[in-house]
Order: sequence, then C-alpha cells, then structure tokens
Amino acid sequence: MPELKSHTTLINPPISGQKGDPHTGIPFMPFVLAYLAAALDRAGAKVDVIDAFGLAPRASYDFRGKLARGLTPPQVVERLDPLTERVFLYARAVQDHDLIVEIAQLVRTRLPHATLIVVENSQAVTSFSLRFSLDHLFPHVDYALLGECEETGPALVEALERGDTEPDLPGLACRDDSSDRGYTLRDRDFGGVDLDALPPPMWERFPLENYWSLKVGHGPVSDRYLAVLSSRGCPYPCTFCVVPDMTGRRWRGKSPASFVDELAALVERFGVTEFHFEDVNATVAKKRMIAICEEIRRRRLEITWKLASGVKIETIDEETLGHMASAGCRYLSFSPESGSPRVLKLMKKCFDHDKALKLTRVMADLGIHSQACFVLGYPGETDEDRRMSESFVRALVRNGLKEIALFIFTPVPGSEAFDLIDGYQSYSELSFSPTWRSDYAEIARFRRKLYLEFFGWKCLYQPVEVLRHAQRLFRRRFQTKMEMVAYRVLSDALRPSGFRRQVSRAGPAPS
Repeated sequence: MPELKSHTTLINPPISGQKGDPHTGIPFMPFVLAYLAAALDRAGAKVDVIDAFGLAPRASYDFRGKLARGLTPPQVVERLDPLTERVFLYARAVQDHDLIVEIAQLVRTRLPHATLIVVENSQAVTSFSLRFSLDHLFPHVDYALLGECEETGPALVEALERGDTEPDLPGLACRDDSSDRGYTLRDRDFGGVDLDALPPPMWERFPLENYWSLKVGHGPVSDRYLAVLSSRGCPYPCTFCVVPDMTGRRWRGKSPASFVDELAALVERFGVTEFHFEDVNATVAKKRMIAICEEIRRRRLEITWKLASGVKIETIDEETLGHMASAGCRYLSFSPESGSPRVLKLMKKCFDHDKALKLTRVMADLGIHSQACFVLGYPGETDEDRRMSESFVRALVRNGLKEIALFIFTPVPGSEAFDLIDGYQSYSELSFSPTWRSDYAEIARFRRKLYLEFFGWKCLYQPVEVLRHAQRLFRRRFQTKMEMVAYRVLSDALRPSGFRRQVSRAGPAPS
C-alpha cells in the first residue's frame, strides 16, 4: 500500500448511561479505536484523536433523558481541525447510538468536505451490529466499516486518495444516493486480519492520565492500566449476544510470542503494570493461553492482568487456571447467565454448573477474584427459573465467588433474540436496565433482592473478604467491579457541583 497522506481524526463519543444505574455508563477504554489509530499511523496518515469521554470524564449532562459523560456533541465537533480530510466515528456501544447519530449530523455540517466514516465495535457484547443502524446513519455519513477495521480503514483511505470512491472492501457500506436505501453494503469477511501483523494499540493519542485518575474502568482498577485484545471473536451461538453476528462465530488468537511482545512494548512505553483483557473469549485455545502464561513468566514481566470481558467456563480447567495465576492473572469474569438449564437451552448457551462451582473454588484458592454474570428476564423465564438462579448464586458464594453482575435482558441489534421483545423508542434505550419493558419493575425487584441476598451470603461465608472490600475501597485499589461501583456512586454523590446539564434540542433518532 502506498504511504497515506490524509489528515485523519478519530472520534470516541461520550458515554451514555442511565441516572443512578451502575449497570450503564461504564467507562470502557476505546481499544478498537486505539488499534485503528496504530494501523493508520503505520500506513503514514496523520492521526488526531478526539476522545470525548477521556477529555472530560467527570463532566455529565442530560442527553434526551440519558446521562451522558464527557464532552457534548457540539464540543466534540468544535475540536475538529478544519483541515481534517477523513473522520472516523467510533460506534462503541448500543447505548451511545443517539449520541453517535447526533455527532455525525454535526460533523457533516461543520466539515462538509471531509469524508465521514463510522466504525463498528465488533469485539464487545455491549456493542451493536451497524447493519441495523445504517438507515439512521446515511446520508449523514459517507461510509461505515463493519467488522475488524485495522486493514479496511487504511485501505479505504488509500482508495479515496487515488480517487476510488467505491472500493471493493469487505464489510464496507458506501453512500449511494441512487439506491432506495441510500447506501450499498458489501458482505463481511469473517476470516479477519493477521493479528500478529498488527501494531500495538496507539494509546499515545489518548488522554490516559484522565482514565487513570478516575480509578474506575471496565475491569477492576488497582494501578495504571491499559486495555488490550489477545484474540478476536467467539465460537459460541448465544442468542442474546451480538458477537456471533459481527464475527460469524469465528475465533482467532494472536500467537503467544506476538501478544507478549505487545504487552512488553506497552510496559516499556507507558510504565503500566496492569492490563485489562477485553477479548470476548480469551481462553478458547488452552495451549495458547498456557503458552502466553509461560512467555510472561519467561520474560519476567512484573504485571497483573484481568479478564474483564469474561470467558466461557467450558474453555478453562484447573491446570489452565494454575498457569494463569502464576503469570499474574488476578480477575476472571464468567457468565452462567441462568441457574436454570431450561433457560440456558432457550439461550443456546452451554454451561456446566457443577464445573463452575468447582473452578470457583479453585480460583479462590489461587487468588483469582471471580465474577459471575447473569441475564434476568429472558423471554420465557419463570419464577422457578429465577429461584434456580438464586440458589446457584448462593452455591457460588459458598465456593468463594467474589461478585455477581445481574443484567436484565435487552434485545441487541444483531443478536438472534433481537426480535423477541419490543417497546423501545430508540436503540439508546437498549441497556441492561431496560426500563421500557412492561415487566421491568417485577424483574428489577428480583434483581435488587438477589443483590441484597448476595451481600448477606458474602457476610455469612466470606466475612474476612467483606472487610477487605472496605479496605480496598478506602485505598482505591480495586479487585472487584463492585468495589469500583461503590466508589463511583460515592464520588458522584460527593461532587454534584462538577455536573453540567445540557439538554439536546434534537428529537430522538429513529429506530
């Protein structure tokens, strides 16, 4: 590829959440954008980044009834260099949908000469398939990149520089005013890029000190940290999850040597000692994971790492956990989703409850803090199914589980279960606390009850750990997400004067 000459700007949108709800508004580091920035920089492009959340992480305002954090959309576009030729707008999470559309409209007005490209986040369960949002994005945008963008992003810029406005790139949606839909869309290529050939994420362009000073992230924050991806995709068919649609149930991992090269480079460049793995399923290949651990130990990298986005319990065993703990793994999230085998069958979710109980005890003995995530209110769930989940949570706590996360089912665009329920007015309402659901109050009551029971069981079975929670909260060196949530709630309550309120005058985006 010829060296690029374009001036590019990457935009990470503000974070959208719900007031008073810790299940939303999580400050994810924009890892996909950091990898794209590195790929564009390697290709020769001038790369600027406007991280709307990272630049103002303590600012908040009302946006169409949601609590947004970061710069406002007008503030975002005001920072655009007038000479910018290509703008990449990151579609990070489904709850950010309305903010993304608003920013796209404002960019088009401010820089009508620039090429506006929306980038899908294909490596997160909180994301959404862009093919469901193209009708909302066009004609404000010129292109949308579906799937992994480290090759297609630079290739699109190169094609535009040589005058090709309709390049044949996989997963590319192009503006087409002659089409009834207003765009054309090419099929994705689920084969993906050569992960070992990618440069490390270009975090130099992001306001890292602002992320670190928050003391809050997706994974538990105990030190200066960075988000990384050791693999892409997931082979499992869970109906509530959007990842199968975006990755075709294909999984690929970086080679152990290449990935540890990346970790070592980031340690050297940024002085970090903690990494949050944002893989949707990092442990699919046992031999690879053990080899990564052996490579970390061989190089004597003094790091800790946390599997913040979770793994499938079927992909780990006692041997693997032993290697992980010895190489610095201190946190692992897994997802039972339900204590009911009947509900799991509806979800097309494979899960071995007995194995999970056994491995939870192993993790507790090894010093790996464990989280179990559940999806409540899946269509067809009954009171008896919920009682089974309740009973399983208690058994997990008895075996040493450190925390739970209880999400309420929401239909994510691109998931197999997307059409099972409706009643929302905008994609931005599709959070893990979907208040628009007719049965939300009932499910939310059960969720509150189960959280309270969980804390009671923690006091009963793990009284010393409860005291450690309080100590870590005071020291702001977190080992669980729940400790961070408590800190985040307290911090927000103690600084009301730091909040800004701005109500968008634009109407809700269609959905």
